[in-house]
Amino acid sequence: MLLFGLSLNRTICFYGPSLVVFDEFFARQDNGIKALYSKAKENKLKLPVGMTERMQSEFKKLIMSSTNSDNDLTRALACGLKSDLLIVKNYDKELLEMLDIVDYTIMNFDAISSKESELTCYRKLAYVSDILFRNTPLNLIDGEHSYEATKVARNINMKAVDDDDDEKKDLIGRKIDLIIKGSGLEMCSSEWKKTITTASIIEQQRIKNIRTNSAMLHKLYKLIDHDDLFLLGMDWVGFVGLMFSTSQICDVHCVHIVSELVFPKTMNVLKIFEKTLNLLYIFKHHNLNLLEMAIPAIERQEVEAQFQLISSSKESSLMRRAPVTFFTPKKRDKRN
Repeated sequence: MLLFGLSLNRTICFYGPSLVVFDEFFARQDNGIKALYSKAKENKLKLPVGMTERMQSEFKKLIMSSTNSDNDLTRALACGLKSDLLIVKNYDKELLEMLDIVDYTIMNFDAISSKESELTCYRKLAYVSDILFRNTPLNLIDGEHSYEATKVARNINMKAVDDDDDEKKDLIGRKIDLIIKGSGLEMCSSEWKKTITTASIIEQQRIKNIRTNSAMLHKLYKLIDHDDLFLLGMDWVGFVGLMFSTSQICDVHCVHIVSELVFPKTMNVLKIFEKTLNLLYIFKHHNLNLLEMAIPAIERQEVEAQFQLISSSKESSLMRRAPVTFFTPKKRDKRN
């Protein structure tokens, strides 16, 4: 059923249980379709730069000076570097962010267990995101807020099958754990589950997150005409996760793993945290680049909406067109 949902959305996920099914299906197609599938599978995305050389160098110095038995020493070294930075005019804000993240991570070593709830896992990682995005125009919307792009997609679903009677409750978007927004534009979604979670629940979360990002990509394509447009999202289970990309080839959305992520619980794991830190800065810079591309189109759209309001007395409505993103329908309340 989950695979059917992806296929109905014209979305191919190039990792997880669905990959074997897609590989077998496209192996039976003609050479032209096989070539397109192979091209989509290559996943040659142009990712922005993550951490600067100086940030990488300072992180390595901290790790080399650290010991497994003395976490406070590493924190003291990080705080010393922060102090040196803050007394300099026009200091490197991203370097300070990175040091704050490392300090916060070490501070939580003794406060993390394998039985943390979903909310606890999210809260610890959300604070890292707060540090990461604090000097940007991007906003972090959390707390299971509904997603506007999925509301639009589900409205189109209902229109397509004449399921839009006025007696129903107002439709809301699918709820997710974290939305990145800029200038009112929803730019990506990420999901969290607790450490002890079944494989089926993890798969449900993954498909839900993919479809949500797919709905948002459709919306962004209406604003931004760019060949290399793609989104980055995250799926977390406890304190490990995946960063994934959603891009478009022809009329199909392709989802690939970018890399693995980890939030360290010990000094040994902190030593491999540099890769995750670099990915988080790639994630930050990519969303800032997307916002920069989208702002001119958003401003033009606002002007056009005002012109339409002046020139027409009729309220705008969704066109009856074929849906591009499908969501599982909810059961109708049959009470008399």
